[in-house]
Amino acid sequence: MSTFDVNGHLHGDRGRYAPQHRAEAVADVVLDDGTTIDDVYATLEPAPTYRVNQYLTLPVGITEADHEEYRYDRCGQLAFVLHERTGWPVFVFADGYDWDNPPSFPGWVHAGLQTPDDRFLDISGVTDWGPQWDKWVGYVEEEAGEADIEEVDVNELVRTAGLVVTEDDRAAADRLLHAIGLGRFARP
Repeated sequence: MSTFDVNGHLHGDRGRYAPQHRAEAVADVVLDDGTTIDDVYATLEPAPTYRVNQYLTLPVGITEADHEEYRYDRCGQLAFVLHERTGWPVFVFADGYDWDNPPSFPGWVHAGLQTPDDRFLDISGVTDWGPQWDKWVGYVEEEAGEADIEEVDVNELVRTAGLVVTEDDRAAADRLLHAIGLGRFARP
């Protein structure tokens, strides 16, 4: 099972994760002027947020309907599109399944991306891993008895899970990129 150190960095009991683990992006995402997405991300201020209720705060520009759709039902599709736009690695909260020896697709409950500063990006915006772990690990362990956070090949995730990415998914990813300050990397 993965755990977090006092700095919120991910560690695994099987040596899968090291402090500030950062998988390399498939390719650098670069604007016409030569600016990379990681350069822009490094200069961002925290995104403005609004409180929906005592349990939920969202980036300005993301609606409760977006949250409901992409937090619980279509997070894999959102992760796929965000990966296309950013090149950042995709992670899932899974049931400890051995991704290196796959006879079938594992049980997984949520997908998102790892940012360059070792944080987590999903429809709720950029957050530390700890709150995400707290949110999903209890659910996974209750269902499967074991939980882990696994980096996945996004194309394999979409193919094996039979996910269909729609224009609505692409529009939601673009709204999220705008909301967190990365609108320059959304579709024109």
